[in-house]
Amino acid sequence: MVGNTVAFTNKEGGSSISSTPTILAAEPARELRWLGHVAFPGLMDGNHSFVLEPAGESTKVTQSESFTGILGMFAPLFMDLGASFEASNKALANFVESKEQ
Repeated sequence: MVGNTVAFTNKEGGSSISSTPTILAAEPARELRWLGHVAFPGLMDGNHSFVLEPAGESTKVTQSESFTGILGMFAPLFMDLGASFEASNKALANFVESKEQ
């Protein structure tokens, strides 16, 4: 799976952004990380990760994204990652909880 691309669409408010990032790490029950680009590599690149850690009888999930490239430092000015992270974390929790029942 590392080196493959995945396609997804992030819908937030009335807009949506489609992306086909490249998988950088895929370790079951440990980490999923990908690198996506806006327009072309080097303009604004986003390194997104989910890291899973045991926490007693639960699992702690840490989601993060860092940006590089010419416009990377401006990403926080026009991207609300908090709302997007919250929505994806909720969807992940709902999915996991539905599988436990």
